[in-house]
Amino acid sequence: MTTKNPLYAKRIEETIDWLLREMTAEVDAEGRFGFASALDADSEGEEGKFYVWDKAEIDTVLGQDAAAFCTVYDVQSGGNWEGKTILNRSGSMAWDDDVEAEMAPLRAKLFDTRAPRIRPSRDDKVLADWNGMIIAALARAGVALDRPDWLDLARNIFSWVKDHMIANDGRLRHSLCAGKLKHPAVLEDYANLARAALLMHEATSETNYLDDAISWVEIVETHYRDTQDGGYFMAATDTEGLIAQPKPIMDNAVPAGNGTIAEVLARLFLITGDDVYRTRAEAVFAIFVPEDAKNNLYHPTLMIAWELLAHGTQIVIVGANDHPMTQDLKSIALATPNRLSIVTSVDPSTPLPTNHAAAGKGLVNGAPAAYICVGPVCGLPITTPVALADVLEQSGES
Repeated sequence: MTTKNPLYAKRIEETIDWLLREMTAEVDAEGRFGFASALDADSEGEEGKFYVWDKAEIDTVLGQDAAAFCTVYDVQSGGNWEGKTILNRSGSMAWDDDVEAEMAPLRAKLFDTRAPRIRPSRDDKVLADWNGMIIAALARAGVALDRPDWLDLARNIFSWVKDHMIANDGRLRHSLCAGKLKHPAVLEDYANLARAALLMHEATSETNYLDDAISWVEIVETHYRDTQDGGYFMAATDTEGLIAQPKPIMDNAVPAGNGTIAEVLARLFLITGDDVYRTRAEAVFAIFVPEDAKNNLYHPTLMIAWELLAHGTQIVIVGANDHPMTQDLKSIALATPNRLSIVTSVDPSTPLPTNHAAAGKGLVNGAPAAYICVGPVCGLPITTPVALADVLEQSGES
């Protein structure tokens, strides 16, 4: 949304299509599912064999169209990886409607040609934390690119996780495979699903998602907090058979649990105005934010959470949820690409708590209005989508 480059929107669409085509798992009777963990890199004992090409094969399949395709997708006689070619578009980030229209049927031909190859194996286990991350991504993409089907997909995965990955004791489990729940949830499971719930609440204005986030955060507080030295353990304190209790803070392949839960706490404070969440988030920062600035490179998720709490922008829409102007203002607000902004929809009949930044803000001449707040200070009411878009653009929000 920052660049408005359709290339990125198309790649998001293709990625989600790939997920639906390749990674759905544990489909239930209602047609809901989670996403499996991974595909192997190799097949037939050779890394990348399912995916790579050689120029002669592409020339045979595409005929007279091969030259144009090879130029666009970096296909060379000697290959670009270990003698083979990984198709890629990294040479140009420009978008050209004519080129895209020309390439689409050629890609389809190659896709059909690749289909009979022996496929890589798949790791079918469904992980709670990874599905939390994709729910959050679908929620953001759905509202930013006006794809209600993606938001529906996020809704279905979320409900599937709640119905299938919570054990009889009311606690999440980390994985599900072949219908069997395994392993107590780790901090990242609760943190990523709580974050997903808050982004779903932001996108839909449905309070059940906020309730879920609050419930999961309280489980984290009860079972994962280090009551002696602060911060949150990776495993619950009642997990059996532990040799050590690490507290994840460095981001690796996935964001660290303490960084993600700090973001969740910051979001909850900004959404609810409840100071207990601010206090908990600040306690995490006090323990883990390094004094040496260069070490912040290892904790980007934690730094984003800190900046969200310190400088986050709230875009508060006051109006009945079914009012067309409320929806128009909300659509503009949700299209902002800034990770440091939070959109809150408020029905005039249920005002915000008195300690919320936008407490007391209401309709203007009986019509919905938007308020942009940073810290405890809110700007003047904005009553049209065009005006809201202009203000957000000027402030660097879109």
